[in-house]
Amino acid sequence: MVVDTREPACDRLLRHYALVFNRLAAWPEVQSRLGLTMLAYDQPDAAQIEAFSGGVDWVQILSKERDALDQLSAQLGILPLGQRWCEPVEANAILVSPQLTAWALIPHEQATMMARNIATIVHFVE
Repeated sequence: MVVDTREPACDRLLRHYALVFNRLAAWPEVQSRLGLTMLAYDQPDAAQIEAFSGGVDWVQILSKERDALDQLSAQLGILPLGQRWCEPVEANAILVSPQLTAWALIPHEQATMMARNIATIVHFVE
């Protein structure tokens, strides 16, 4: 996902994904292998990353120069649209395999539905 860690909407979106992650407890074999990588366009320092993520081990904040993030997010099909960060219509995620291949677009929905969709996709692909 693409984020600006200074934006309140991105903080709310991270909390939403925490709910998704918690709902994945119904599929522990899936949950134990998943993490959330956020492409931070605001280039936060280590203290800002810690404050934003709360230090949870399933969240990785990737901070690079804008060109590098644009290249990666374009490959995934999740380029940011202007200055609207983390709005539900732009809060889709990409499920990426351990081999770094994009498996599926995960539309932003209720946490329970997103968890079910993720588990279904993982079980189908594997």
